[in-house]
Order: sequence, then C-alpha cells, then structure tokens
Amino acid sequence: MILTSKSAIITGAGSGIGRRIALKLAEQGAVIVVADIDPKSAEDTVSEIEKAGHKAIAVRTDVSDKRQVIEMKDRALKEYGKIDILVNDAGVMSPPSPIEDLPEEEWDRVMAVNVKGVFLSSQVVAKEMIHQKEGCIINIASISGHGPYPMGGAYSSSKGAILVLTQQLALEWGKHHIRVNSISPGMIRTPLNEKVFAVKEIYEGRKNLVPLHRVGDPEDIANVAVFLASDNASFITGIDITVDGGFMTVLQGLIPGRAGGK
Repeated sequence: MILTSKSAIITGAGSGIGRRIALKLAEQGAVIVVADIDPKSAEDTVSEIEKAGHKAIAVRTDVSDKRQVIEMKDRALKEYGKIDILVNDAGVMSPPSPIEDLPEEEWDRVMAVNVKGVFLSSQVVAKEMIHQKEGCIINIASISGHGPYPMGGAYSSSKGAILVLTQQLALEWGKHHIRVNSISPGMIRTPLNEKVFAVKEIYEGRKNLVPLHRVGDPEDIANVAVFLASDNASFITGIDITVDGGFMTVLQGLIPGRAGGK
C-alpha cells in the first residue's frame, strides 16, 4: 500500500468520482475524511470504507462556506493529527442554458462551489501543509474546462478557472513542498449522469467518439488520483492530466471537410 501513514480529505466524496477516490485512497493505506454537503451520502461512503477494513470519518461540509471548511480541517486534525492529501472534488452543474439566459443566481452558485470551494479548501488546508512543510492537493477539473460546450457556460468557465488556479497554487506553494495538480475527467459514467447513459443511443453515440471505444468509470479517475497522491509523483506539480480515453484528440477530426469529419 503506497499511501500508508497518509491522511486525506476528499470533498464531494459522498458519491460518484469523489466516493471512488476516497475508497481507492483508503485501499492504499490512507485514513480518510469524507467531506460532503449530504451527510447521509458521506456516511454511506464511510460505511463502504469501514467494511473494507479501513478508517474514515464523515464531515458535513459546504465548501463554499469558509466556516465549514475550517471545521472540516479541524476535524481532520483532531482525528488524524495531520493532513497529507486534499482532493477537491465537490462540484455542481447548472441546468443547460444559453449564456444570455443564464440566471445570475445559477452563475453564482456554480462559481461558489466549483471555484470558491476549491480556493477556500486549498487555502485553509495549505496553511497546515505549510506548517508541515509538505502536502499534496489534487483538483478535479474537467475536459469542459479545456473548451466550451453548448449551453454549459457556467460549468465550463468554472472548470477552466480550476485549471489556472491549480497552476497558481503550484507556483506559490512549491517552496513549501506542496504539490498541486489537477485531473480532467472526460465522459465518466456516474450516478449523477446515469439517466443520460441509460439511453442506449446516447451511450453508443458517446462511446463511439472515444478512441478507446468505451465510456470511463470513476475507477479510472481514482487510479490517477492515487498516483498523484503518492511519492511516485514526487516531482510532478502544476500539471493537468486528462483522463478521457483520448476524446480530446478526436475533435479536429469531427470538423466537416477534414479526414474523419462528415
């Protein structure tokens, strides 16, 4: 187990990618703080971790509220005495909308969780890591942050901000031996989007766009998170790893009049 003696906070760990990352880090020896705005989901993740013979606690946390983020950090320190790893996975989406019709409150909600939440959690936890003189932060971005998609203005913009914020934090905190990287998932099948993927035509259409010819699983993201959190990545900081089965590489081929395009 490559994370033995490490302690980790994973925000948004009540379901989907965050839950799988929490389980995977625990499998590799880390003790876990499962932070989620939904306390029942957080407890469910803890139960899965404990059934596998590992240690975890649940902390209800709204990452857009600094007071709650501080409480999350304090619980982690009280329970484990240190924080080695922070995974910023908590995020929300807004209903599809043309940008000219996007309600201001929806923009604010997405930015508060997806961007401010990453900023607050990183800032609060990094102060402890600076004191420890080491640490690892992993931000969950998205391929949507690398380019816009129709009617996804708030989400794409928020994930793009995470990519630059990751570089900013890596630049400033490298001197404290804190590594900061991000992961950009592609099309990943999770409980949140299961209704979409349950439609055979949609599933097959999306799968066929991926060079590896499959839709991703949260396990694909969790495996990369384990690598970045481990000493195997000790000289890696300020980068984004795209985990999309090669989807981003096919976009040029979809342009009409080019090889592969219609």
